[in-house]
Amino acid sequence: MARRWSQTSRYDTSQDFEPWLTQICVNLYRNALRRLSKSPFLHFRSNEEKEFLLCSIPAPEKVDYRPLYEAIDHLPEKYRLAVILYYFDDRDIAATAQILGIPSGTVKSRLDKARKLLKEALGNETDL
Repeated sequence: MARRWSQTSRYDTSQDFEPWLTQICVNLYRNALRRLSKSPFLHFRSNEEKEFLLCSIPAPEKVDYRPLYEAIDHLPEKYRLAVILYYFDDRDIAATAQILGIPSGTVKSRLDKARKLLKEALGNETDL
């Protein structure tokens, strides 16, 4: 469905762009919520029916990452530091290299070696 914009909703270049765009997004979100509230999928005959339906939806199973964390703890320090900085602190290769004071290529090779060691340590636990 094409959205038609009136002349008054056009962006005025003398004003800030971000508040104008944010207001459009807020209005679209409110419209979507309004449509959802009128949806036939959200109407229940009673609170009991609603509760029954909500309780019947299975909760997602939590993944146990303990074996992975233990395997990382057993890595040699140079590999463990690279893994923690890159994967858990969300650093890129360059930032990890700068923190460790080593070249980027060394970080890449340490991460590769760490992945191989972890794969070996975890064996067939591919769901991690």
